[in-house]
Amino acid sequence: MTPSNQNTDSKTKPAKASWLKYAVWGGFALAALLTAYLTFVAVRDLVASWEMTSLPGVTIQDATPTPGGGSAAAFSGALASALISMVARLTVGRAKYAEVDGRMNTIASRAEVLRSWFQDAVKKDEEAFENLMLARKQPRNTDEEIAFREKAIADAIEGAAYVPLQVVEKSVEVMRLAREVAEFGNLNAITDAGSAASLAWSALKAASLNVKINASSALDEMKAAEWIRAVDEYDMDAEIQFSGLKNALKSRANITY
Repeated sequence: MTPSNQNTDSKTKPAKASWLKYAVWGGFALAALLTAYLTFVAVRDLVASWEMTSLPGVTIQDATPTPGGGSAAAFSGALASALISMVARLTVGRAKYAEVDGRMNTIASRAEVLRSWFQDAVKKDEEAFENLMLARKQPRNTDEEIAFREKAIADAIEGAAYVPLQVVEKSVEVMRLAREVAEFGNLNAITDAGSAASLAWSALKAASLNVKINASSALDEMKAAEWIRAVDEYDMDAEIQFSGLKNALKSRANITY
């Protein structure tokens, strides 16, 4: 090999290495931009979901019995659902998570259905309690009025217990989805999955209190016992889901919760 060829090779090799380095860094930059864009889209949709929800906090501080803890529980469930939708969407379309792409699409869709349901429950819980207050204000001057009032109260108590009982049930489903996105979703958003589970847990516990207080005043003791039994069963399921989520946080992100 002549000296001139040696010089040419020595100049070409650094040039190739330099281009390779730029290509790698360019790939990292493109990936970062894509992640930032997907995060922006997810957060934008999450904020939109908040804007579409009638926030109980606007009037919850007033000296009125509604909206109260039941509506707040439902709103917490809506926020939890929105976060799950966000994590699932941040997972969809990523080559690293191609195996769970279809499932994450399904989770995102289901989370949106749940978010909408919880948003409606915010108002339904308020209306149920107001119906109970109205029933208790019915006159009781005659035997007929007393009988009518007792029946109205019994029906209203059942309605006031039914909404939070549904919130408890749906909250467990949200926790199950939160666990799944924590286990298999975008690792960069795993703490958002943990936040979703925490919000759903709060929704479940708050709604459980409303079920129990209505059960304590229900005229039908057998029906009240069924409500309490259902709450206990949902609570045990929630414990399992929360434990699984904490395991996912520890194994995937080394986060102790």
